[in-house]
Amino acid sequence: MSASKPSSAITWSLLLICMLGPTAAAAVYAVADVQSHVARFTYFSSKAILALIPAVWLLVVAKTRLRIPRPRWSGIGWGAGFGLLAAVLILIIYYYALANRLDTHAVRQKAADLGVLNYFGGFAVFLCFFNSAYEEYYWRWFVFGQLRQSIAMPGAALISALTFGLHHGVIIQAYFHSMALTGLMTFGVIVGGVVWAVLYDRSKNLYSPWISHVLIDAAIMIAAYDLLIVR
Repeated sequence: MSASKPSSAITWSLLLICMLGPTAAAAVYAVADVQSHVARFTYFSSKAILALIPAVWLLVVAKTRLRIPRPRWSGIGWGAGFGLLAAVLILIIYYYALANRLDTHAVRQKAADLGVLNYFGGFAVFLCFFNSAYEEYYWRWFVFGQLRQSIAMPGAALISALTFGLHHGVIIQAYFHSMALTGLMTFGVIVGGVVWAVLYDRSKNLYSPWISHVLIDAAIMIAAYDLLIVR
């Protein structure tokens, strides 16, 4: 997937919507007091709609076609290494510092409202593999990729990671109702966003950050299973 330099108000408008749209959607499905079916509909429909924006940009603005590049080994080792390291760190922090201190009832109720408890296995697979691929396409290829065309690498990586972390922070706060915990977890998401942007920038493919993302999400789902199902 190739990207051209943003040069129009349309492109920048699409980019701004992509950066802030997920946070606006999260404010509805995770924070607002809406019925469960409304929350689920907003969650999936917002992802589908927002995922179309980069494709529209590619076809209308860049006037090229969307293609999935072949897997490449470039950067896979770094991606897997960071993913494994972060996954182990997440599980250590969860089991030794957080597991016995979290309000399981409140978290379980929020998960039930979104239908997660009834389909936890399917949701875990979706989150680890499909949602992670979607986020790499969305946040690294489009948002970071477009920012990288016009500003220096550190700024592009940081801005994309901050907006990536913002909508995760909204969701985390909705589940745990703790500014300290939300701040810690959101910081971790932002660090991950920066690292994945660097991996993508250096490897020139999404497979490196994606394998890293899969491993980290798998660790999060292990902790979520313990918190929501076991306890």
